[in-house]
Amino acid sequence: MGIPHHVNFNVPGDNNAVSVNVKSGDISSLRQVLISQGIPPEDAKELSEIVEAEEPESDESPLGPRAKIWLRDKLKGGAAAAWDMGKSAIPTLIIETVKKYHGI
Repeated sequence: MGIPHHVNFNVPGDNNAVSVNVKSGDISSLRQVLISQGIPPEDAKELSEIVEAEEPESDESPLGPRAKIWLRDKLKGGAAAAWDMGKSAIPTLIIETVKKYHGI
């Protein structure tokens, strides 16, 4: 198992701070954080499998091409509207959480 990374960030357009713990390299940890932050289990599983299968593009852009397409499609397709968080918070949550999964 990886080293636990604590993630703190502010939700865009909101006065709420989000704090999560992700272990680097631990796909189960990534999936659980996504679920705990309001992403449905099926979507969290799908995204975590994509993240596990591909390398990050860079430290600033931790999502690979398939993960970016997945996120774009979820945001445009309206699926994200059913998630238990504001639409503006979703990209920040996913990017920051994936960074910690990759140990960035």
